[in-house]
Amino acid sequence: MRTLCVLAALLGWVSSVSAEDLSATLKIAHGEAITAAVVGPKAAGYRSLKAFSGSTIKDGKTYTFAREIEAPATYDGFAINGPHLLIEGAAFSSSLDIYSAKPVVLRGVSVRPEADGAIAVLVRPGAGDVYVLWSDIGGAAAAKTAAGIALRGTRATVYRSHISNSADGLSIAASGVRISENLIETRAASEGDHNDAIQLLGAPQHITIARNKILNRNPQTSCLYLLGASIDVQSNYLSGGGWTIYGGANNNGHGKGAASGVSVTDTIFGRDYFAKSGHFGPVSYWDPANSWRDNRFQGGGVVQP
Repeated sequence: MRTLCVLAALLGWVSSVSAEDLSATLKIAHGEAITAAVVGPKAAGYRSLKAFSGSTIKDGKTYTFAREIEAPATYDGFAINGPHLLIEGAAFSSSLDIYSAKPVVLRGVSVRPEADGAIAVLVRPGAGDVYVLWSDIGGAAAAKTAAGIALRGTRATVYRSHISNSADGLSIAASGVRISENLIETRAASEGDHNDAIQLLGAPQHITIARNKILNRNPQTSCLYLLGASIDVQSNYLSGGGWTIYGGANNNGHGKGAASGVSVTDTIFGRDYFAKSGHFGPVSYWDPANSWRDNRFQGGGVVQP
């Protein structure tokens, strides 16, 4: 396996063998087990990433950092049924702006804009499925980035990635989104920031947030800001924010509308930053019509909304 990875790196691309083996052997039962060592490009065997500037990604164009894959393929258990664009083993120093209706796979990729900006990876309305796998997304050390990933298209999967150093980790207005086994951290707040590690906007549907470690060091706003319908939150480790979870009732205090079909199960509320998990507490704006089961504080103690 090591020989294959070295050969692929010399050719400018990294073999998928290492990442597939890791997916099979490093099983994560709960987000509490997630560390920086098991997410991102290095964890998947991508040792040397090729440097590029960021770009818009549109249909009908070719890119030096991407390959057109014509046949169906499966990446880390996620099947793509037809032609798609594969971006692998690349490091971008400015944002990616995805318009392509063709599915796009980012695998073993770093996107860390070096200048202040709005979003590191933006998926536009009308874009096709996007997969962010074993990647490293957010602002560079000295940059102020508003969001690591903003999902405005149709469906997306974010898996085994490290999302950090942005005011919001993920901003989601799309439906059909899977967020699993990631380390998601907000940066220290700047004046005027509203920090959510994962923020649902509008009325997204069919959202799964499973087995992640989600950290917001700031005393505002949340680890999870929930809105929409059919939202499954399971086996995550959450810590920080003002309220660790905003549950979506009464449009999280803004009136008219509520999150529905929400299930929060087997979640651990950590005390990394605040004794109550969030600065004010673990959960607010919770609608009792939704499902709340087996949720607890780190070290013991039942959490009731």
